[in-house]
Amino acid sequence: MDVKNIERMRGFMKKYILLSLLLLIAGVFLCINMRTLRLAKMMEAYNCRAFFKFNKSDYYDKLPDNKLDRKIVEAYFSLPGGYKTLTDMLEGEYVWHAAYAWQLLYGLARDEKTDKELTEILDKLRKLDPDNGCPDYIESVINYEKAVKSELDNNKFEKKLVDRQSLEKAVSFYMQAISKPYVKLYLADGIEHIVSLLDLRNDMLGTFQRITVHAMMLFPHLTPVREIGRMVVFYAELLDKEGKKAESRKMLRSGRDMVMHWAKDNTDILIEYLVCESVIRSFYESAQKLNDKEMIEFYGKIEDDFQRWKNQNDKTAPLAYRYGGYLSAMLLPVLRTEIPVETFAPERR
Repeated sequence: MDVKNIERMRGFMKKYILLSLLLLIAGVFLCINMRTLRLAKMMEAYNCRAFFKFNKSDYYDKLPDNKLDRKIVEAYFSLPGGYKTLTDMLEGEYVWHAAYAWQLLYGLARDEKTDKELTEILDKLRKLDPDNGCPDYIESVINYEKAVKSELDNNKFEKKLVDRQSLEKAVSFYMQAISKPYVKLYLADGIEHIVSLLDLRNDMLGTFQRITVHAMMLFPHLTPVREIGRMVVFYAELLDKEGKKAESRKMLRSGRDMVMHWAKDNTDILIEYLVCESVIRSFYESAQKLNDKEMIEFYGKIEDDFQRWKNQNDKTAPLAYRYGGYLSAMLLPVLRTEIPVETFAPERR
């Protein structure tokens, strides 16, 4: 074979290899599902940063077409300031008012201005949702904070009464709260509404987007619940010291209603159960201190059940029950969604 034929053959082989590579690249490109590729990029980003550090466009494919719905979604994704925007925008919807009230109660910059705004929000919430004990619980916490201060005594923080009138007001609001039919925060309801507006697709990317939106949920009510429990114990033990045994027992026993009140509508996530358990444990310890045998038995049984559940070692139980984190109960309904196999197919066919 002469040199010219060899060179011609080399040129042909080069063109053949190049064309084969181009065809291979084109074939791979045509077979890739771009939404799955986008999910892979988001998962890689998740390894380096928290959910709330994603770009806003990662949470959804497109904003709603409806102008009001679009504003609602944009306001929500501007959290934590979004709750105020939502209450101003949707004055007749109590879902966002309740969430904003709890946020104001334990916000980062609490002052007279925010307390005044909080009072206004609570008044609106009472009108919009009169059967909800939420505003009364919040007022109870506000007054308890004024009534009792923590002081260091023998290297241990002790609660000291500084304003009896505020304490009585706190208890009065508390009693009003537990007499209401329910106490609802609507935090999960708000998120479900946002997810419905986004109209996320039922594929792997859509499922992950639902998870990221749910993971933005704030929990401003957990500390106040503990504070309410502390107030019940403090007031019950104070009455006992004053010789008011009957009133003391009544206060401690009201804890049953308070815990059931909260557990009925506000235990969407595991951490809320754990907070209720810590409150029940404080009631149990106080019942022992006050020698209230009925409450020792009542709270003790609940505490034993909690401890048995926390210490369980059932290897046959689903992983979600054995190792579920504080978001598990909220996210698992999303994860149970059946994803059609067809969604993994190439988008260009």
